[in-house]
Amino acid sequence: MSDGEQGGTPASLPHTYPVVDSQEVFRGRVTSARSDRVVMPDGSVSQRDVVQLPGAVGVVALDATGRVLLVRQYRHPVGRRLWEIPAGLLDSTEESPSDAARRELFEEGVCGRPAGARWSTCSRHRGWPTRRSA
Repeated sequence: MSDGEQGGTPASLPHTYPVVDSQEVFRGRVTSARSDRVVMPDGSVSQRDVVQLPGAVGVVALDATGRVLLVRQYRHPVGRRLWEIPAGLLDSTEESPSDAARRELFEEGVCGRPAGARWSTCSRHRGWPTRRSA
């Protein structure tokens, strides 16, 4: 790959494509979806569908011996209970991810409010874009 390319795409291409039209196509209790029409670098217009989520956390909780805490939750899309790390949605735009993580552990009933526990952020990222900046 040359210095002027990233992943085979010339670095000079824009990384934001102008939105010429946006329509909400679904609004549910937790998620919504919109369909955007964007202008591509070559001037063509393409459709991009976007699922919008409020944000979520997952907690990798370790006990004193280093074992990972798992909970068994029913997941409707697969029609059965799955083993997974404690996780959940942010309750509001004001709730911090660390507060949501503590709340999730408490709500799952697997741990009280751990006052002396050590907390570390393993990863912070947007797994899926949730909003478009103006």
